[in-house]
Amino acid sequence: MPSYRKRSDGTLLLGEVEVRCLYPDRKFDIPLKDSVANELGFDRIIPTERPTCDPTTHKVVRDGQEEIDGLWYTKWKVELFTTEEKTLYDEQSAAAEKTNRNGKLEHSDWTQFTDSPLTDSKKAEWRTYRQALRDLPTAAGWPYTHTWPTEPSA
Repeated sequence: MPSYRKRSDGTLLLGEVEVRCLYPDRKFDIPLKDSVANELGFDRIIPTERPTCDPTTHKVVRDGQEEIDGLWYTKWKVELFTTEEKTLYDEQSAAAEKTNRNGKLEHSDWTQFTDSPLTDSKKAEWRTYRQALRDLPTAAGWPYTHTWPTEPSA
C-alpha cells in the first residue's frame, strides 16, 4: 500500500484511505493513479527496502521521506530498543518459545502413560528428553540461541 505526502506542507498520509477521507465526494480508483495524486497535490512515496538489524536488540523505524531526482522515497533508520522495549521483546520471545516447548511436551505425553507401547528403556529416553525440554528456560541463550534437545525415536 503506497503512502503519499501533501505537497503544500509535506504532511505524510499513510494510504489511499486517508486521501479518500480528504475528498469524500470524489470517486477515484484504488490504487490511486499517479495522475490523480498529482492533480490532488500529492506525491506518491515509493517504498524502499527496510534495513536489516539484530531483531533482539534493535528496531527499524520510518524516518520520513526523501526526494531523489523528483521522486519521493521512504527513509528508515535503525534504533536500539529502549529498556522497556527490550524487556517486552524478551518476554514475548520467551513466551513464544515456551509455547513451542509446551507443544513438544504435549506431543510426547503419550510416552509416559502406563499403557504406552514403549519399552522401559525407551520411556526413560523420552523422560530424559522431556526433562531437557522443561529445563530449556534456564539454559544459556534462552530464548534466542538455545539448542533444542533431540526427540528420541518411538
